[in-house]
Formats: sequence, structure tokens, C-alpha cells
Amino acid sequence: MRKRLRYFTKLEITLWSLSVMAILVSFIAFDRTNPFTLAASLIGVTSLIFNAKGNPFGQFLMILFSLL
Repeated sequence: MRKRLRYFTKLEITLWSLSVMAILVSFIAFDRTNPFTLAASLIGVTSLIFNAKGNPFGQFLMILFSLL
């Protein structure tokens, strides 16, 4: 269980969190009408962080991102 909690470093979690917050702020400030754009952006940024670690789950998320 501890190994799973330490999969991402604090820097990676911070980078992902800041990216998610930037996406949310941009969505609230400019779009607000298309939730698929928000979902695709959040899935995309999450897939990038998994792909950077070489996790195969990132590839699944990238396919889902492409479909949206």
C-alpha cells in the first residue's frame, strides 16, 4: 500500500495539481458550456503524467483522450 502512495513524487503531484487547477480556471473563465472539453483536458493532463513515468495506464488514458 505504501508503494502505491509513493508512486509519484511530491514534485510530480504538484505539477499535476497546478495543471489541473489551470485547466479548471481556464474552463470557468472562458468556456463553461462544453463539459467534454473539460473532461478531455483533465484526462489528457493525467495521461501525460502517467506516460512520463512509463505506466501503461497512461496509454489507455491517451486513447480515451483521443476519443473525446
